[in-house]
Amino acid sequence: MTSDTTGISAKVGSEVEGMIRMDQYGYIRTAYRVYQKSIKQICRETGHSRQTVRKVLRSEPFVYSPRSSSRIRCWAPICR
Repeated sequence: MTSDTTGISAKVGSEVEGMIRMDQYGYIRTAYRVYQKSIKQICRETGHSRQTVRKVLRSEPFVYSPRSSSRIRCWAPICR
């Protein structure tokens, strides 16, 4: 945490509560499903609340899929 001149402490970067990065999603799911860790233990390790960890475990995993078509093909005849 950092504090400014007024004495108010502000959280910086990854210290913001409730914000979960993509790598943390994977860590929580792996810890729970593969290593059989309890939700409480995951909360202690990550610093997130039990509600947040449960929400991650209920949500669908993020899947990246390729785009169905490219816009370059549509513009190729015009560019020539």
